[in-house]
Amino acid sequence: MCDPLIETWEQVKRLTLADKERPYYQRRRHLLEQLAFWLHTQPLEGSGGQGRAREVAEGDLRTQIARFLRDDPQLNLDKRSAAQEAEAFITMIKARTGLLVERGESIYSFAHLTFQEYLVAAYLEYEHADSIDDLWAAIQPYLHHPAWREVILLLLGSLNKFRKHPTALVRRIFESTDQYEAVLHRHLFLAARTLADRVRVDADLHSEIVDKLLTIARSKELGQREAITVLSTLQGDAQAAAGLLDLSRDSRVAVLVRSAAAQALGQLGRADELILTGLLALAGDNTVNAEIRGDAAQALGWLGRADKVAAPLLALASDSRVDTWVRHNAAASLGQLGRADESAAVLLVIAGDSQMDAGVRRRAAELLGWLGRSNEAAEVLLILAGDNRVDAWVRSAAAHALGQLGRADEYILSSLLTLAEDSNVTALVRLDSAKSLRQLGRADEAAEVLLTLAGDSRIDAWLRCAAAESLGQLDWDREDILTRLLTLAGDSRVDALVRCDAAASLGQLGRADEAAEVLLTLACDRTEDAFVRSKAIQALGQLGRADEAVEVLLAFAGDSIENVGVRSAAAESLVHLGGSKFTVCSGDFSRLTCPKRLKSSLRSVGSFTPRCTRAGGPRQ
Repeated sequence: MCDPLIETWEQVKRLTLADKERPYYQRRRHLLEQLAFWLHTQPLEGSGGQGRAREVAEGDLRTQIARFLRDDPQLNLDKRSAAQEAEAFITMIKARTGLLVERGESIYSFAHLTFQEYLVAAYLEYEHADSIDDLWAAIQPYLHHPAWREVILLLLGSLNKFRKHPTALVRRIFESTDQYEAVLHRHLFLAARTLADRVRVDADLHSEIVDKLLTIARSKELGQREAITVLSTLQGDAQAAAGLLDLSRDSRVAVLVRSAAAQALGQLGRADELILTGLLALAGDNTVNAEIRGDAAQALGWLGRADKVAAPLLALASDSRVDTWVRHNAAASLGQLGRADESAAVLLVIAGDSQMDAGVRRRAAELLGWLGRSNEAAEVLLILAGDNRVDAWVRSAAAHALGQLGRADEYILSSLLTLAEDSNVTALVRLDSAKSLRQLGRADEAAEVLLTLAGDSRIDAWLRCAAAESLGQLDWDREDILTRLLTLAGDSRVDALVRCDAAASLGQLGRADEAAEVLLTLACDRTEDAFVRSKAIQALGQLGRADEAVEVLLAFAGDSIENVGVRSAAAESLVHLGGSKFTVCSGDFSRLTCPKRLKSSLRSVGSFTPRCTRAGGPRQ
């Protein structure tokens, strides 16, 4: 991982023998490990965020590296020499290895979080590998800290080189408990994750962990489904496979649990005779619930043994007496197994049969498209989308699938346009038809339909919001449409949520000034529902209009009498706007320096006195 990058130092051009004899060069690997560990133990505030490598200011970076060098007993450097070596080290690692990158002006981090996590694990091993107790003391406080999960797993995997260390530490994890363990099973799931990551433990411990997972999977506890999911990650595990197969066949167990167990068998990847025979029997048993049978058929496709299962799956898919969902999944599995012709033949029968469930027909058509049979798929999808006897959600999904299919034939486009423009067609179908038109390159026609839907007061508000939101995803700049969108956003008679989404779309289309004014008006209106105001505030944060919005957002965030949802949304938006430069404290809102038109808007909806100030600046 990091080692090849570190080793490139040996081949760096212009690196002299004298350079390689410098103190920092001799300790370069351990310096990186120390730096990674120090960064990883810093608070998240002001140093990136969850899922990112931590960031450090250049001055702090230089100070820490110098301290590491000065404290190293093998180097015996004084303060000045350590500072010089730190400077040379930082220059080298930035310019030559790519491990450290500049994220902003004089702000640095590791190029990828994985590098940082790997080096932290290496540091822990270097410091504590001679004592299992010391290793446990180092990781135990962080067992359930998200930022430390990968570090712990990387460390345990690296300890496979030792005979006792992995088993001893995983057992301590497995046997640990706290007030949440009986409900959340966090220690059990972490121990199981180590098995999934190929940490080598003794057979007894492995068996205990899998047995515990299977016990929970059979229970009605909160962690039942998660236990099945964790079992599915134990690639090729014979004990897990046998237990999941028994669970999927147990008629005393709930249907959803049995289905989940069948799916987990497919993900587990163990395709021995026992599992294949068991899944085939389950898929073919007409006394078993169709959902379970369908999931068993699907799992067979994931396991990839066409030589063993293709013929039985074809027979199952071709049998008109079998439940349609089971046939559909059997056909889909044939496609996954490389038997596209046989799969398509069955799917065409299912998709074209008007007597079958419309939802299954739609999914069959989608699979036909995936198999490269787009002509047949488009034909079925158009029939379903246009049939007013079919459920609206199925018709909508069919219209959506036509956009995913990518066929911009004139017949398909004209059919979609007809559906989208027909006021007698349900709004949901019209919406997805317009979205597919957009995907297929007909943005102008899509925009007209979406504007019509967004502005129609007879349509449910959530559909109007979806139409308004979709307008922001179009790639055009027609002034007449933008003007109509602005009119919609600014019309106080229109549902406030629709106005909010219309304004957000305006912002996405480059009209941030007008969008900000509408959103601020909605956010400041205390007569509006708190959800509307929160949504408007969040949209402001995404607009990035810091100069106009920050002061008002600070006012909301700091107002103790304001609705808690509105205050929370304001604080979140400040983060989007670079609000880490601000803190909420005390002061008088009347003295905030925001635009006059915003102050007047605020006064018009009632007086209030939030308290805020800029961090590092004078109290206002």
